[in-house]
Amino acid sequence: MLLNAKQILVSELVLAEQKDLTEIESIVENKINESYEEHVATLEQNIVKQNAIEDHIVKKLIPKN
Repeated sequence: MLLNAKQILVSELVLAEQKDLTEIESIVENKINESYEEHVATLEQNIVKQNAIEDHIVKKLIPKN
């Protein structure tokens, strides 16, 4: 289903931008990859923040002797 959506997007962009099919496919693929990398980076940052919060809570509740 996503492949069909991507094909429709590419064909519409080829018509709208009047550019070559391979050029538009390359642009779309690059944007998808950039978006995925940004998403993964955000997830990793959230995991680090969550770990820091949990570590802080544990240190407050269980004092180190």
